[in-house]
Amino acid sequence: MKKLLGWLLALIVFVVLFVVIVAATLPAATAYRYAEPHLQPLRLQGIDGSLWNGRATQASVYAMPIGEVRWALEPWAAARLHARGEAALSGRSLQASARFDATRDRLVVDSASAMLPASVLTPALDIPSLVLLGDLDLKLDALELRAGMLQTATGTLTWRNAGVSGAAEARFSDIVVRFTSPRDGVIEGLVSDSGGALSANGRVLIERERFNAEVKLGVRGNDPQLAEALMYIGERTPDGGSLLRVEGTLRRLF
Repeated sequence: MKKLLGWLLALIVFVVLFVVIVAATLPAATAYRYAEPHLQPLRLQGIDGSLWNGRATQASVYAMPIGEVRWALEPWAAARLHARGEAALSGRSLQASARFDATRDRLVVDSASAMLPASVLTPALDIPSLVLLGDLDLKLDALELRAGMLQTATGTLTWRNAGVSGAAEARFSDIVVRFTSPRDGVIEGLVSDSGGALSANGRVLIERERFNAEVKLGVRGNDPQLAEALMYIGERTPDGGSLLRVEGTLRRLF
């Protein structure tokens, strides 16, 4: 009986070692072929490396190319059916990195940063006469998605080197949005300026798949260019400023 148990234990150890070795050396391209249906709308191309440490020369979301992605996963997290590790994205106009812990229907990010052009906000703000200049600097302390939808987020989004061009041109100081989650499923962002000619204050609210924003914009002192630019943004207010209202629906990410 002891001999049988010894052989059985040895067999179990062998199987575990075999699975670990296979998983550790599994090509990333092979793993992606099996996982691809569950990763939509994310698509990877030019994949090399292993499941645990690899890269894709081109990543796209909803058919929009975003750049090269590299990742490093912690193998032992897989024993609890988790994908935990770090990822970095490098594109022509987008740089991002994050630490994450993901399961089948939940993604938790404990730190992330990203830099992308402010022009990505143009469709959401719906200001066809103006082009947004500058960059968006995102710093996330924490973020959680469940079933592909935002649940909580804490961090700061800063519009740096801010400005507009087109029907009117103006440059102004940074605009900052500080995000917190007062309760599960709700994310609130408070908008403020960092001084200078443009005054900005308001609120962004995300509730499940819906979002809306209301921001009051005005001019400090005498800045004719900025005053002209505000004429193309939102609704005019009695004091000569503008009230920008935006609302819409967020897409499910996975």
